[in-house]
Amino acid sequence: MSSGGFHVHGPHDHELEHAAQHEPKGLAGQLAVITAVLATVGAFFSYMGGATQANAALYKNDAAIKKTEA
Repeated sequence: MSSGGFHVHGPHDHELEHAAQHEPKGLAGQLAVITAVLATVGAFFSYMGGATQANAALYKNDAAIKKTEA
């Protein structure tokens, strides 16, 4: 809403509002959900891989410290 009291719609606003009020149909909605799930799973495995590498580096450093102490 603008400051002058006028409410202006663009040519596509009506179609967007209509689509937002109804459930998504067809492949587009399913594809969006599948993509989000796959991205979440990929992010989880990426995080776990980074944690594994960090733990391996810590174990290597601990082994080097124990070796120099011996």
